[in-house]
Amino acid sequence: MMKSSPSPRRRSRSRVSEADPPTVSCGLFIVFEVVCFLPTILLLVWSLYYAGGLAWDGSHLQFNWHPFCMVLSMVTFLSNGIVAFRVFPFHRRARKALHALIQIMTLVSAAVGLTAVFQNHQAQSIPHLYSLHSWCGLTVACLALMQSHSRTC
Repeated sequence: MMKSSPSPRRRSRSRVSEADPPTVSCGLFIVFEVVCFLPTILLLVWSLYYAGGLAWDGSHLQFNWHPFCMVLSMVTFLSNGIVAFRVFPFHRRARKALHALIQIMTLVSAAVGLTAVFQNHQAQSIPHLYSLHSWCGLTVACLALMQSHSRTC
């Protein structure tokens, strides 16, 4: 007489509760925020006091919006958007909404930075996309836009 083997057990997947995201210590989160916002604040101070200020009039000061907006979007907003979905102790739907809002702010800030540099180059009669920096930056902006439309993140 042959014994039948017990039915295979299903492995239970441990899922994070919808209301409880993984916890991060408050101190670590404060360090993260300082690392995110410090370059943006320093760049704003540099733009205002050492580079002549900010303007949107086609002058050379319009270019100063470009580094500020790009650091704001790619360092501050992008990293906070990534962390927002996993750190804040809100319900999952609220975390997703916060994540989406911050990612939209990232795209808007990057669009303003790119617009500033293109308009400045047009007003100053400087050729567009003449350096490796400009091609790499445009590639990153296009990839970020494609990722936001693909809903993979």
